[in-house]
Amino acid sequence: DYEREVMAAAIVPNGKVGIVVKKFGEDLDAGQVMADPSRNQRGPLPQVLQPARYNEYSNTYAYEIKLVDPVQVDPGHRGVVTIIAGTPAKDPDQYLVSDGEQGVQRNTEPEGFRYINPYAKRVTPISITSQRFEMVGEDAIVFPSSDSFEIKMEGFVEWSIVPDKLPLLYVEYGSGGELIPFLDDKVILPYARSFSRLVGSQYS
Repeated sequence: DYEREVMAAAIVPNGKVGIVVKKFGEDLDAGQVMADPSRNQRGPLPQVLQPARYNEYSNTYAYEIKLVDPVQVDPGHRGVVTIIAGTPAKDPDQYLVSDGEQGVQRNTEPEGFRYINPYAKRVTPISITSQRFEMVGEDAIVFPSSDSFEIKMEGFVEWSIVPDKLPLLYVEYGSGGELIPFLDDKVILPYARSFSRLVGSQYS
């Protein structure tokens, strides 16, 4: 007996990226993320499908197309690149790895619109524009003067990230979270308080 089933064509709509997951073939090796088409493996395939119609992937028993959003690196931002499917790092004790190795890359992605396979790499856009941190209210600086009187000072710090140091800062401070708020809380505020108290305590 035979049965024939008619399936709709696989379509990647506008504004989406298609990731092909192969459902048949050999199992992936231990620690492997992407399937190797030359080895007839099952799992996520390396190619990225842009908006279009793909008849060759219409068989839902053989393939699954996962729709994800493309990556948009807005003006004034840089994209920190983390390779997921790559060769293990030769020196795993370093914050940054060499090109193509698993981990955070030394080079960033410039502004633009990109179709990226999330199984292969992750791009995290982070602002490198000028930031303003206001020290008011609970964040106001309080310190004793040289004659032991309490001084309360309000102000602001204007700062920005040096683009070349963005990947290193991302690993040191923001991996897994929002980098800008973390730098405000863990770097800018403590240093501003320390510097203001050190200098301010010399005044009466």
